[in-house]
Amino acid sequence: MVSLILPTYAALCVSEGKFSEAEPLIAKALEIREKVLGMGHIGIAYTLAQLVSVHDKLGWYGDDQEAMLKRALEIFSRSQGGQHAQELQNTIAQLRHMRSRRSQQVVKMCYYFHQY
Repeated sequence: MVSLILPTYAALCVSEGKFSEAEPLIAKALEIREKVLGMGHIGIAYTLAQLVSVHDKLGWYGDDQEAMLKRALEIFSRSQGGQHAQELQNTIAQLRHMRSRRSQQVVKMCYYFHQY
């Protein structure tokens, strides 16, 4: 029950722009769902994608986020038939976006350090 309430409350926080409040709620929901549902359950993939989306809003584009998206992709691709094709496409787009944002950060840092 708690693993259902936490993401719902987190979604409310996201809709209000309270990303730093939403992040620990989704992370806790992920932890609970992994224990209850198992590591390869489709619900885990949705929660991972939701968590990375919040990380994106917070400006976090690290290796952890890429690993989470790759894990979500793996779960979506193993799911029954083509049932989750749209989620698979969305997650691929999210991964591309995250990599692009990460590259932009690197370019900005290089430019900054080059000035000084």
